Amino acid sequence: TAATGERVTVNEAGANKVLVYDDTDRAVGELSGRGLLLEGTNGALLYLDPDSTYPNLRLTNADQSNQAVINVVEIPTGSANLGLNSGGFTGSGFTDMKWRTFFGQDFWAAERIRDSANNTAVGGRIYMDQNSASFGYSDSTAATQAADIWVTPGQAKARGKLTVQPYVGDTSSVLFVQPGPSHTGYMIRCWDPDAAQYKFSVDQAGNTLVKGTLTAGNIATGTVTITPSAAHTPTSALVSFACTGSTFRGYATASTTAPGSRKDALPTPGAGVTGVSMSSVTSTSALVWVNRENLTATVVNWMVVGS
Repeated sequence: TAATGERVTVNEAGANKVLVYDDTDRAVGELSGRGLLLEGTNGALLYLDPDSTYPNLRLTNADQSNQAVINVVEIPTGSANLGLNSGGFTGSGFTDMKWRTFFGQDFWAAERIRDSANNTAVGGRIYMDQNSASFGYSDSTAATQAADIWVTPGQAKARGKLTVQPYVGDTSSVLFVQPGPSHTGYMIRCWDPDAAQYKFSVDQAGNTLVKGTLTAGNIATGTVTITPSAAHTPTSALVSFACTGSTFRGYATASTTAPGSRKDALPTPGAGVTGVSMSSVTSTSALVWVNRENLTATVVNWMVVGS
């Protein structure tokens, strides 16, 4: 059509191409055996390649150093899966990371993966198919760091550590469990696979099972040793603790093999513990008392309960 300037050429130099030039003598369009190419005034390139193993449309940045790709994948045969791939970037210790959204054979995924190894995923991930949906964090380089919410028919599972953080000033319950009508199962169960048993459970009636040691802010326990100041004379010791509540009750028992009066008992007459008690019980302290028939140091176990 012309040698210079804005023009269209066919089979120029025997190259089997249709080329479109702009008025600056720059080839901005190509139709050839490799597909359709269009170049913008800023240098960005649109490249439609129907002959690739995965037919695709590539969209480059201005200097054509990076590209986003939309491709069609026929796996399995007869399918037409669609992939949307961002340009590459450096992250997570790799230089070829990308974001990919994939419309597969009856599934959909959005994930952060390596361009050279699609099975290497590090970052947020969403996955959905006909039976499930998940939202979370995936890390194939450190599997213990992965965590997600996995939803299947009638059930949602949190995999990984779960933290519930309410908004500042929110008056709603941070964790609320409510069964449906006619529910007969447990409200809460905590299973230990190593011990093959439930460590904590609450059924619908409120019955609570705790396999381990129960620690409560309104219960304080301890042991104190008291040496009587004289036989048949109540002697006290002050114990300190921290207990929540508004009303406090104390309980005490002696750790002894000589309970009660042993005035005439053999082989150690007059050595019995005749009484133990607690008084002046508050949220932080109490007096523990011992009365016995001799001056033997006596171990007393005590407990305070706040309500």
